[in-house]
Amino acid sequence: MLATGAVIAMPLVALGLLAGLVAWARDAVSHRTPIGTAGVLIAAAAIGNLFIERRLGAATTRPVLALFLERDDAFRSALLALAVAVLLVVATSVAVRLARR
Repeated sequence: MLATGAVIAMPLVALGLLAGLVAWARDAVSHRTPIGTAGVLIAAAAIGNLFIERRLGAATTRPVLALFLERDDAFRSALLALAVAVLLVVATSVAVRLARR
């Protein structure tokens, strides 16, 4: 029963995250600052990086999958890539807010 709930909840969580990212990107770009536009483009590249295959040791995996399926170097690499993407999103938000003042 718990596994069924998790399978049903995962796409809903993914849609919620996607909607949040779209709203964040619109807000960052709507202020018409070069910082917001550059930040959105760089953050998009960092998020896209999560879906690119990597070869670590004998395994080939994508970081977004390694976050859930691996518990070794692939997991640590994926966690670092995710942390960089989140840091870029937060830094862009702060820079846009400071530039707006």
